[in-house]
Amino acid sequence: MDRVRQPKTPRKLIPVMRDEDTGKLLDACKGKGFANLRDEALIRLYCNTGARLSEVGNLLVADVDLNTESVHFHGKGAKDRRVRFGPKTARALSRYLRARDKHKGACTARKPGSGL
Repeated sequence: MDRVRQPKTPRKLIPVMRDEDTGKLLDACKGKGFANLRDEALIRLYCNTGARLSEVGNLLVADVDLNTESVHFHGKGAKDRRVRFGPKTARALSRYLRARDKHKGACTARKPGSGL
């Protein structure tokens, strides 16, 4: 069995969204409502960091550092990493976190256990 080669499996490339499509997606999030602010912040975070769905879904408020414009992801296989994001994403996250503090269902204190 040492001399038997493993079969080659084709690799499927994941399509990348074009800038126009990303712009349309962000335009759909325009508005001052809580859901609009949340959606814009999450979409910008996805686009700007290249994070996995599970990484952003499991974020805690304590994982976001607006001072250094970075976020601490708990990734696949218990691998942690810190990723920087841009100023537009920082503004979107800041607006969302301020709205979240006033939102009825959110904790008033930014505890480490409170989700994003």
